[in-house]
Amino acid sequence: GRHRSRLTRTLFDEDSAGSSSEATPIYFIHQNDSTTRPASGLFEHSFGKVFVGSHVAPLERLVRLLDRSMTGTSLADARRSMATQDQFEELPRTMRRILSHPYSRVFNLKPGNYGLRGGWPYYKPCGWARFAVRKDRKAIEDWAVAYHGTRVERAVWILIEGLQRPKEWSEVAHGQAYSNTHRTIYLTPSVEYAGHPVYATLAKVGRCEWLQAVLQVRVRPGSFITKPGSLGPGHWEQGVRIDPNFQTMDALEWLIEDEQDVVVTGVLLRELGRCSDPFVYGDAAYRVTEGEEGPEYEFTRLRCEQLREEGLLLKELISL
Repeated sequence: GRHRSRLTRTLFDEDSAGSSSEATPIYFIHQNDSTTRPASGLFEHSFGKVFVGSHVAPLERLVRLLDRSMTGTSLADARRSMATQDQFEELPRTMRRILSHPYSRVFNLKPGNYGLRGGWPYYKPCGWARFAVRKDRKAIEDWAVAYHGTRVERAVWILIEGLQRPKEWSEVAHGQAYSNTHRTIYLTPSVEYAGHPVYATLAKVGRCEWLQAVLQVRVRPGSFITKPGSLGPGHWEQGVRIDPNFQTMDALEWLIEDEQDVVVTGVLLRELGRCSDPFVYGDAAYRVTEGEEGPEYEFTRLRCEQLREEGLLLKELISL
C-alpha cells in the first residue's frame, strides 16, 4: 500500500529474535550533499545533511515533525536554566556533533532479544526510531539498557546535557514514588512503560498527528534499586501487560541517585495518528485519534485492547 511503497528492508533493524547483540551497525544513512534539500527549521539544520533527502523515509519524516513540534520558546522552557541566544544558535551544530549516524535506525515490529546487558535483558524496542549519539560504546557495553520517557523538547536538551537529578521540586514531573531523597532519576527496562503517555507526553505536530520521545540509556550495574511499576489503574487496564516482554510489573522502575551512573545513548521517537506508518509504528499507533478523552487515553485504550486480544496478561492473573 501507500505506506509500504517507500520502505525497504535496508531501513530496518532485521536482527533475529535470538540475536545476542544489536548486530553490525546498519550504514544506511547517506551524507551526499547533492541529494539534500534546503533545511529550513532547527532540526533540518541539525539533521538535514544526514537524513533529509536520503531513502530513510521514517527518519527523514521525523526530522520534519520535530521542527513542527516545538518553538524556540518551548525549547527554552524545557531547559532548566533559560537558554541564551548563543546556545540556541549553537544547537544545530551541537546536535550534528553528537549524533552517531551509523547507529541511528528504525526498529521494526518483529520481536527480538539482544541478550543480557549488565545482567538484565535488552529487548528490541520494536516500533520506535532511534537517533543515536556518539559515545565510547566499549566503556559501557556491559552496562544495562534502560529508558526514560519525557516530553520531546526536554529530550533534546537531555541528549546534550545528560540525564540529571531534579534540583528542586518544580523539576519533578511525575512524583517521586519510592524515593527517599526526592531527587531520584527514574528509569525502566521496558520501552513501552517509558513510552506510556503519562511519561512520554504527546507533542502535537498536525491535525491528527503526534510525536513521543523516550531516552535510551546505559546504566552502571549495581548502581540502582528496583521497584514495581507504580502506574495507576486510571492509566492502564489492570491485568494486561504494559509490555509483551514483561510478564509482571516487578522491577519495572529503576531508581538512580548518581548521575554518573547513567549515560544517554540516544532518543527514540514514535509517531502516532492517521499519518503514521502502521508497518513502522504499529496498528494501535496508526489508529489514534483525538477520541473523547484525548489522544493519550485513545492510544492506551487501543494498545490495551491489542495486548488483551493477543492474550498478553500479567502472569499472576493468567493462573486465576
